[in-house]
Amino acid sequence: QTDGISLLPFIQQEKLNLERTIFWVRREGGGYNGQSYYAARKGNIKLLQNQPFEPFVLYDLSKDPLEKNPMDPKNSPEGQLLKKALMEHIQASGKIPWQKAD
Repeated sequence: QTDGISLLPFIQQEKLNLERTIFWVRREGGGYNGQSYYAARKGNIKLLQNQPFEPFVLYDLSKDPLEKNPMDPKNSPEGQLLKKALMEHIQASGKIPWQKAD
């Protein structure tokens, strides 16, 4: 069973509850050799990796809606929590059903 919410209200510019953490994963082939890059958002805080080999950056979309001034997530408690949640999401989504759970 999939645990998710519809993003249609957001696309239609209606109100969307962003208190839930939302994750994006994009897997690339070709020149990226199957690498992935990621984003996560909770409320107005967004963690982003636009290229597979670059470090994560953090944005406070309430202050920087155009994402012009990236911040280092290491310098933000919210950024650290969002990165931890993203890493846990990546690990959980990559588990194979027959593997032993930790």
